[in-house]
Amino acid sequence: MSSTLPFKDVTSGRQAAVWQYTPFKAPLILHCHFLMVMLVLILVLTVSARGASDSTYVYANNADAISDTTETGSLVAEPAKLDEHIAEITSSHDDPYKSGLILRDTLGIPATLEYWEWVYKEMLEMERYDPRIGFRFLEFTVAVMDDERYSLATEMYFWGLRADFLDKFENEIMQEILMMEPLVERSTFREWTRFHQERDPRLFQEIREYWIRNNMVPSSDQNERLLEHWQRIHYSREHFTNDESTVYGTDERALIYVRFGPPDRHRSGVLSHNTAEIRNRIYDLVEVGLLNVGQTYSLQMNIMQNYSPGRYDLWGYDRISDEGPIIFLFGRPGREGRYRLLDSLEDFINSSGYRSVVVGRRGTQTAFRAGYFLQMMLYYEVSSLDHYFGRRFMEYERRWNEAVFQNNVNARLLEDLLSPQLAAHDMQRMQDRAPMSQSIYERRLAAYSMLHRQYRFFDENMNPVTCILLFPPPRLKRIGEALDEQEDLQPTGYLFRQGFNMYRKGERMNQYLEEHTSMLRELASAEDDLYLSVVLPLSGEDVMFQIFSEFYLLPDPQLPVIFGNNLVGVSREWTEASKAIENDGSLVISDLVLGSAQKKPVRIKSVDMGVLSGNDISLNEYLQIYFEVYNLKPNESGEHRYSITYMLKPEHRRRLFRRSSREVSLSWVAASDRPQDHQFFEVDLSHADSGKYRLDIIVEDNESGEQYRRTLDMEIK
Repeated sequence: MSSTLPFKDVTSGRQAAVWQYTPFKAPLILHCHFLMVMLVLILVLTVSARGASDSTYVYANNADAISDTTETGSLVAEPAKLDEHIAEITSSHDDPYKSGLILRDTLGIPATLEYWEWVYKEMLEMERYDPRIGFRFLEFTVAVMDDERYSLATEMYFWGLRADFLDKFENEIMQEILMMEPLVERSTFREWTRFHQERDPRLFQEIREYWIRNNMVPSSDQNERLLEHWQRIHYSREHFTNDESTVYGTDERALIYVRFGPPDRHRSGVLSHNTAEIRNRIYDLVEVGLLNVGQTYSLQMNIMQNYSPGRYDLWGYDRISDEGPIIFLFGRPGREGRYRLLDSLEDFINSSGYRSVVVGRRGTQTAFRAGYFLQMMLYYEVSSLDHYFGRRFMEYERRWNEAVFQNNVNARLLEDLLSPQLAAHDMQRMQDRAPMSQSIYERRLAAYSMLHRQYRFFDENMNPVTCILLFPPPRLKRIGEALDEQEDLQPTGYLFRQGFNMYRKGERMNQYLEEHTSMLRELASAEDDLYLSVVLPLSGEDVMFQIFSEFYLLPDPQLPVIFGNNLVGVSREWTEASKAIENDGSLVISDLVLGSAQKKPVRIKSVDMGVLSGNDISLNEYLQIYFEVYNLKPNESGEHRYSITYMLKPEHRRRLFRRSSREVSLSWVAASDRPQDHQFFEVDLSHADSGKYRLDIIVEDNESGEQYRRTLDMEIK
């Protein structure tokens, strides 16, 4: 059985040829034992040569970049045995990247993917990297829609970005930067280009972090945004083929499609001559006595000579900006060879139309240029396609009527509309409202906020740790209720996935993931179970946490999948890991954890408490406080005694009709048989008034006399 697969040339982006891929079934010709032995020897020598040559692979000199896991965190499987026919074709080449391209030309893309997957697993074991293979493996996987390899393609792409910068890969790396240019700010692109010129390996970290930060499904082993980017490129190469003016080998429609995906509205056609609209404007001049009826035909022909009819595409995006719809206009005016993104509708008017005076004498108030008539004609033609053109047409018509009928034919009123530069500026100002890029996930998924806190402690061995606490999303219940009302969805329940990814220098170090399933009608009560508390080592290095939650529907099994595996809501947030508490052997206390006795208890280190999501609490609640004490000194009997002072001070402010809240202070002595201890107590707030307060906790070691203070600003409501 065979299948025909289209292939896109990676340099030009054009469909260069069609390869036939047929699974190898015929008996091998090389049955001779001698030849088989020779083949094995060649393979062994080839592998040895690869291991001895720096010119074939990329080496990671930075030991921090080497990990036992891939970017997705999954363990790398043992390399499978390579197909004999593939091994035969590739055995005579030292460069596995070029060998893969030869396989593409002979056996097709599936054979190339199989070979590069084998090469990747071998190179990863030897701590070697090749960005060319990582880039093209992802591109080819998307081109043939091999979704079973999407996770692997993500791994290999990030694997290729772990290397130091080698000059022999500079062209492929620059090509990848150019592929991403439409997605990033101009300043970012200039910085990446500078990194490339200076051979700075920070470029790889920047690219990794871009895709990680823009991925909409953090829990997945795939990077959906990266895959979507290449899916858009592949679609553009198939459909936007009027010319090859872009880095993708397509016309300029690809630049917008790669940024935003398919438009919400699409209209295309040819802007033909609308002689009726021009004739109406000419008769306006006849009516005010500037033109004789016998001159109308010759004037009309003169005007039309300044017009270049051409095909257009109008794309409208209604949901990429909160400020309103955004449109992009493409076309090939007149005899232009390029199908491009137009500056404005005025691009269809010849440059001579803005200079050619067809009525009156140049320099007088009665001088009318051809462009006036052509602008009215064009905007009338497209006024029904989008409100933007409709509004501009009404403005043109208002100014025309004012100039012709009200101000003694003062054509100067039309000058600001005649300028193509002003028209281009007006359209550019509208398009500037658009983000740099947007995933289709962002346009379809419900967004909601997520609350989280970090608290710094030490573990039993006095190593710094952080406790990450995730709170139930406040809007989750309302999103579930809104979805439950949609009869076409008919969900039977929901899946809530939450957790965090830990990154350092763009490399994922760890992932913590938790899932909850329930019926939608139980969502309100289930929210109490959605607290997540995890204690992690705190390295003190440049560590970032990506906090996330994802909300999936569990539909009736008889119904089709809704979108993105039924993903309907997502929340993502980045935060830096807190700087570790310094430990020099002297007295120190942990961060203060505030809670309320009226809230759902959550495990924080050794206690269960209702942790506050912020630093505010109601008057009718009992304030809970938890902290830990370290490096206490023993007395002669081996006991560790220390005193705690709790102070709650109101913010000083003048009160006209009631007394000011008074300061509350309380001290007591505690003892422990270990150098570490913890305190957990509740405070009755019934004595306090609403307002802002400062909470001070002071701990004094009775043996050494050392003191340590922690302070928090809080509010009682």
